[in-house]
Amino acid sequence: MSSSSIPGRIEPPEDPAATSAQLDHVLVVTGDADPTLRFLTEVAGLRLGYRPPFRFPGWWLYAGTRAVVHVVSDAARASGDAPPIERIDHVAFRMGDRHHVCAALRRGGWHYREAMVPQTGEHQIFVSIPGGPRVELVFGAETSTASPL
Repeated sequence: MSSSSIPGRIEPPEDPAATSAQLDHVLVVTGDADPTLRFLTEVAGLRLGYRPPFRFPGWWLYAGTRAVVHVVSDAARASGDAPPIERIDHVAFRMGDRHHVCAALRRGGWHYREAMVPQTGEHQIFVSIPGGPRVELVFGAETSTASPL
């Protein structure tokens, strides 16, 4: 099925430079940073890296050379040094090898549910991190065997 046959689908501009905005990073506020950091490094494959010396504690996680996820604990917000931030509902990562990721989820004892996106056939895995965000892992249609939502 071509992407143009999907109802409501907006085609990207032919010139990527014509796009006015690109997602830079997601800030996750968490009650317990350890499970969030463990999931993002062990399952999502991000790595902890440099973070500028802000007046409140936190972590930056990198995909390649970009800090794509910033993590701040509720304790930093309570100290009054961090700006007031609303929580996010979930963050989604496009992933490659679904079988490898599922093995990492099982090894880490993560509870998850799977679904398939109607019409696109993309495979989704949803994980709720204790004290942290809900994470959606998205895989191409060629890896999907789950039932549609």
